[in-house]
Amino acid sequence: MSLRQGQDLSISMGKANVYALPLLAVAAVTVLGPYVWIWGLGALKEGLNATVGNVTSLPVYLSGIALHEFLHGLGWVRLGKLPWTSVRFGFHIKTLTPYVHCLVPIPASVYRKATALPGIALGVLPAFAALVTGIGTVAIFGTFFLAAACGDFLILWIIRSLPPDTLLKDHPTRAGCIVLTSTGEKQSR
Repeated sequence: MSLRQGQDLSISMGKANVYALPLLAVAAVTVLGPYVWIWGLGALKEGLNATVGNVTSLPVYLSGIALHEFLHGLGWVRLGKLPWTSVRFGFHIKTLTPYVHCLVPIPASVYRKATALPGIALGVLPAFAALVTGIGTVAIFGTFFLAAACGDFLILWIIRSLPPDTLLKDHPTRAGCIVLTSTGEKQSR
């Protein structure tokens, strides 16, 4: 990928949501297909009923959504060796979604890992645990948070060909980032 300094590799939140819809279907089939094959449709229905009918589900899922954003911030802080003052948490009233924004430039390798972290921790790992244990509520949880990470997976696709040491700035209002150093440009930190 030919890069130039200042290149915008972001998309609007609305467009990210539209593009993520097919990924949501893929996430559901990827998790729930094998789950039903291994444990049966009855186990899935039982898990869905237990999730929908449980008064604690709403706080658990709302907390998980906040945790998703926290994990992005944690990834930037720990992997990028940044202070917590380098990240800002907030809430978009227009889209009713929480967000986190990294305020300082970071290498593409760190950006990728921090972008993938919530999808792995809250989606992939619970989905795998559900496949092993047969716990339907965990399958629903993993599927939901894998679907919630579809926008993140879209960002990872957009930046897939960037060299790991490309310096990026998280876009302040959109999903994605801005290139600060182009391919082959010497980077100093």
